[in-house]
Amino acid sequence: MRSQPLYLQAIAAVQDLLEKQVYAPGDALPPEEALANQLGISRLTLREALGYLENDGAIERRRGVGTFVAQPRRTHFWGGLERLESVHSLAKIAGLDAGSADRQFARVEATADWAAKLEVAPGCELARVSVIKATGGVTIGYFDALIPAAYVDLDDLKAHGGTLLEYLLERGRVVPAMTRSEIYAVDADGRLSSLLGVRPDQALLHLVETYFTAEGQAVALSLNYFLTDHFNFYINRRVVRRPQHAGESGRGGDL
Repeated sequence: MRSQPLYLQAIAAVQDLLEKQVYAPGDALPPEEALANQLGISRLTLREALGYLENDGAIERRRGVGTFVAQPRRTHFWGGLERLESVHSLAKIAGLDAGSADRQFARVEATADWAAKLEVAPGCELARVSVIKATGGVTIGYFDALIPAAYVDLDDLKAHGGTLLEYLLERGRVVPAMTRSEIYAVDADGRLSSLLGVRPDQALLHLVETYFTAEGQAVALSLNYFLTDHFNFYINRRVVRRPQHAGESGRGGDL
């Protein structure tokens, strides 16, 4: 956590208060100054964190009244891609229970594509965790995680019961700190349509994430397929101010 930007630590701290129901849905949060002092951060950092949580739907700001814990969303998962979070965490934010409809463990050989992303030799032994997630009896996504077998005790992972990310953060021999994420729109092929119970040409959101340690070592690969009627994601991007060179107007035409 100490290597994370302060606003991410602040987001996690406020989320922890909400998940423990220190402040329940409908409750007003303390004034910004009091909450910032409680968390040991500046008001500016807290304000940035609250902006993210408002986008997440976790809180709502009422002008002239205050900031309140929002009622959970019941139909969609909604989250920012700036933070590494499991589907289980997103489900909590949405007020839903995302259980594993099916969970498979296996040892497989790395294909050329997997090996390139994980920076290992093709044929290297990998541990594979494949999970179909559902909520309310409805399938919502398929998640396929791969990690070099040397980095994980597969039996311990089975007993742990959580996601691969949660396992690595709690017990891992290597600990992920960041990802390189690629997002695609794909059509369900025969295998995916069978797993997810959708028609073969159903549009899916495909998120490919390679996990790295803080030192830049590739440790795991996650191939995620989301049903678009259950998931919405957003990305917050910061404006970068660059020094202008002589003769440049500073005006761009792409906004």
